[in-house]
Amino acid sequence: MQRKVEETLGGFLKRIMDEKGYSGNALAHATGIAEGSIRNLLKHGIDPDAPAPQPSILRALATFLGVRTTWLFELAGYLT
Repeated sequence: MQRKVEETLGGFLKRIMDEKGYSGNALAHATGIAEGSIRNLLKHGIDPDAPAPQPSILRALATFLGVRTTWLFELAGYLT
């Protein structure tokens, strides 16, 4: 799986969810993350009012989705 350099966190997660066939609700149930948190993540980098994601949520999503944790941390602005 490749990550596009210009992607936002929300755009990247949406693309991965579409590729794997997960809805926000299904992803929330599978990971134990609140559906509201998933909705906020999908807005990150798109909506300037979206709250910053918690690192523990990013780690859980990376593990479940099978993507590099560092990608999510970079897209969230925690790493450069």
